[in-house]
Amino acid sequence: MHIFQISGTDQAIPAHLGDHARAIGLLRVTPMIRLPRLALVWRSVTEAWTDRNKEQEVECPITDTQAIESNPNDATAYLERGTAHFKASEFDSAIADFTKAIELKPNHASAYTNRGSAHYEKAEFDRAIADFTKAIELNPKLALAYSNLGWTYEAIGDEREAIAHYRKALEFEPSLEAARDNLKLLGATPERQPFYRQTKPRN
Repeated sequence: MHIFQISGTDQAIPAHLGDHARAIGLLRVTPMIRLPRLALVWRSVTEAWTDRNKEQEVECPITDTQAIESNPNDATAYLERGTAHFKASEFDSAIADFTKAIELKPNHASAYTNRGSAHYEKAEFDRAIADFTKAIELNPKLALAYSNLGWTYEAIGDEREAIAHYRKALEFEPSLEAARDNLKLLGATPERQPFYRQTKPRN
């Protein structure tokens, strides 16, 4: 089961959140990947997400809206409201708020990562990859952006790139369980295995 963290300011949103409807939609648009494994992962995430929401209601973005009305140039307020929209599965609204946060603060790596996660949820994988890549450009040590990139590459059937990015995520954050679990599901190890060249035996 994947472990996920959500925050609107100092951390970014993982791409691998969703529900059964999203799982079905993703299965339809990504026939190249191993479907049974993905369906299992989505079901596990859904169960964990449902249990979490029983204990904690999804935040309402009213408070953040009031903050924006008080200060329309507050990038953090847009980021936090976008996070609230994301958690409510309102991905278009989330993208709009994350985009506004980026306009106000172009070097905000978490805003790019969060917007990429919202694009991922809409199966807009090219846009997700572009945003995660930009986040890494701004913060080369942002482990969650690497992990999200790995998840996105896996969704489009590129397991080699997925494994490379999961490993990169663990290089910067060894405790990131999502990246470690995804590697295991792909049958890969967290560390790149050394390559031994076979030499011609001497006579």
